[in-house]
Amino acid sequence: MKRAGVIARLLHGTGAGAVAYGLGIVSNLLLLPLYLRLWSVAAYGEWMALYSVVNYLANLDFGVTTAAINAATMAYAAKDWDTFKRVQGTAWTTSLLIAGLGGVLVITSSLFYFRVNRWLGLTVLSQRDARLVFCGLAVSLLANIPGRQLIAVYIAIGEFAKYQWIYNAFALLTCIDTAIALSMGAGPVALSVVIACSTLFTIVFSAWFLDRQGIGLLPHIRDSDWRTARNLAAPTSQFGLSMIASALTLQGPVVILSHALGGPAVALFTTTRTVSNVVRGTVVLLRAPLRPELGAASARPSKDSLRRLFRIAVGIDAAISISLSAVLWSGGAWLIQFWSHGRIHTDPMLLHLLLIVVALEGFLQVLAISGTSTNRLQAVSLGQLATAIISLILAIALLGRMGPSAIPFATIVPLIAIMTPLVVRNARSEAHLTLRYVVGRLLLPFLLLAAFTIAFPAWITSLGITPTWLGAVISAVGTCILAFFTAGSVFLTSDDRNEVRKRLLHLFRKTHHGVFARETPAPFSPAFEDEQSTATPALWPKG
Repeated sequence: MKRAGVIARLLHGTGAGAVAYGLGIVSNLLLLPLYLRLWSVAAYGEWMALYSVVNYLANLDFGVTTAAINAATMAYAAKDWDTFKRVQGTAWTTSLLIAGLGGVLVITSSLFYFRVNRWLGLTVLSQRDARLVFCGLAVSLLANIPGRQLIAVYIAIGEFAKYQWIYNAFALLTCIDTAIALSMGAGPVALSVVIACSTLFTIVFSAWFLDRQGIGLLPHIRDSDWRTARNLAAPTSQFGLSMIASALTLQGPVVILSHALGGPAVALFTTTRTVSNVVRGTVVLLRAPLRPELGAASARPSKDSLRRLFRIAVGIDAAISISLSAVLWSGGAWLIQFWSHGRIHTDPMLLHLLLIVVALEGFLQVLAISGTSTNRLQAVSLGQLATAIISLILAIALLGRMGPSAIPFATIVPLIAIMTPLVVRNARSEAHLTLRYVVGRLLLPFLLLAAFTIAFPAWITSLGITPTWLGAVISAVGTCILAFFTAGSVFLTSDDRNEVRKRLLHLFRKTHHGVFARETPAPFSPAFEDEQSTATPALWPKG
């Protein structure tokens, strides 16, 4: 059976990702009331603080999985099966070593040496319970490193949707296990054990499932190669720096707030950030299946497909990001009150600053998506680390004056001063676009849209429109219309618009005739051409 075209694969992958996003929202909506019904707000805040510290262990992967996925994707696109096999075996061996050594070290240290409750200023959880929770969550995070490496093979062979559906099943299992444990009155220690056991089960199931496919997708240690490991070292270190920067940005503020202001401040910040991250989570739905497509396009001689995919990605990403930010700018406070059953009181300044950071950071990330997809982001990764460190230092200095709002406020300046020039340079070189296009038709229009999103609600409010919700609706709808109009008319070229329109019409006709998933789309124009290879060839004999 032949592969579907790139648009069809993106739609399938985005659909599977949308289900994953829905599962995340539903699980949060269901689990937060369970947490707060059985535990106090302070206990929940301390649980989140421990989870934040443990999440740093995910950085022990140091980008091995991401670098290996990109390398395997490009090898698969070039039909280099030997390289594909070596990359998979090397990445699998490395992930097992990281998880094994990390597990021994972390478990030993957490049970006998760590005083994590003193470091985080925990008052509800005892030292023994804090150690056991840390240990259980650490096992889950470390085991997930080889677990993700197993199923990520589907991303490399162009079947992102299958990878995402497997991931969805595992996320649903963990959510169900957590809900059952909380319903039975599980405390933090028991819940951490349940989460660890769920993760270990998913690894065993993944290995069994891949072996049952019979097409050589299960990686083997014997396929690992020292030369391949050296070739993966450079991009791995770059992704590792990005992961450390992300951990500092996402988890560092939680640790700082826990130590300085206590559990209630952590609960307010994490809940508000979860709401603002609706924007980030939505655009990730599009970026995730797009990255392997960009990696495959970069491996082909012609760069027309790469440029077009990049422009479309930036346009859709920016339009959705601005639109959702406009909706949450007015409705986010109500959502927090509803979600927490009124137990967490909204800080409007914190919410608005977090939305600004999420939108700006997301746009800079999508500008660098070509480099991220092809293992070429050295300068960007160094900039991310510098931005994370500087923002944390500024946040600590401003915390006493601004409270939790100091966290997002301290992030904005480094993003503009450090990251913006680096991602513009990366987009120009890796997406093969001119500097004039990147700055004049991508970056500046986005900044103007962001300024409009901030100013327009204030102007609508000043008009005194009643009822209040009507003004919020007008503000959100007006911003959404402008965002999509700008993305379509400014970010994209006329050829881009014509090609996308033609492709969507073609897919609509196929869907209408009931053959969307069974046939290969008609060939693209040369600028959007996709290889018509078999979906999953027998790369090598089973075993």
